[in-house]
Amino acid sequence: MPSHLSADRPAAQPPGRGSVDALISQTRRLKGDVDAVRRDVEGDGSDHPRDRWQRALYDLALHQLNDLDEHLAQLRDGPRPRQPPRNPPYPRAARCSAGSAAPSGTC
Repeated sequence: MPSHLSADRPAAQPPGRGSVDALISQTRRLKGDVDAVRRDVEGDGSDHPRDRWQRALYDLALHQLNDLDEHLAQLRDGPRPRQPPRNPPYPRAARCSAGSAAPSGTC
């Protein structure tokens, strides 16, 4: 019997490309707004602990918005194709046949 929660909510659908693009635009707008406010706080040159704390929080917010922007772009673009390794880490060993066992007995 399915749980009552699954009956209340439809299955989550992946966001469409347009929705993700809209989120990216909103994130970039917000980054600009936060940066503008941060520059106003830095402009007065105060070294008061409260002002340093505010600047640190603005820097943190900008860092997190940059991360969000990158993650949304990855979501929009999809997974990157896997690249085969350039140089295999170990050379492939020759397979031993039943009649030609290696002298060391490794086969």
